Amino acid sequence: MRVKLMRSFARIARFQKGSRHLPTSCKTPLHSQVESTPSLEPQTLRTRDGYVSGEARRTEFILGPTGRFRSLIEQYMTTVAVENYQPRDLLKVRGSIAMFFRYVVNELHVDDPDLIRPSSITSYIDHRRDLGYRSVNFLGHLASFFVWLTGIALYDRGNPVINRFHRERMTASRNGNSNVN
Repeated sequence: MRVKLMRSFARIARFQKGSRHLPTSCKTPLHSQVESTPSLEPQTLRTRDGYVSGEARRTEFILGPTGRFRSLIEQYMTTVAVENYQPRDLLKVRGSIAMFFRYVVNELHVDDPDLIRPSSITSYIDHRRDLGYRSVNFLGHLASFFVWLTGIALYDRGNPVINRFHRERMTASRNGNSNVN
């Protein structure tokens, strides 16, 4: 297949050097050989009934399993995150927070923010390390999320992300020290 494609490119390159006619094996004429066609009237796009956009499906996939935390994540993303993060980073932030709450809901069976403790964060870090993740950026996303929750009085405890301890725990596997307690 690759050789056939290379031969086609070679034929087209030879044609462009001097010949005025397309080789018989080349089925697509060059732009200069196509007669101009009258402009087509603009077509209106119609979506089929029940169509769900890709963005809506992606949002449902990411936030769907987060249980009752979904509304908190959406509120945070539309109010605080848009002011604190670059637009290109918003999907990463939403993904980081959603992955944590998916883990909390599905693995730890927690549905109340007040039941999230530093040990929940530690457990999630161990889970991420087991999956092969190495980045610690999610800790900052979670820390700022819990600062916001505390600020609007929806979380009564201190921030469960203990930055120095949890970063060290996440990076321990990189340094070969897996005995961080």
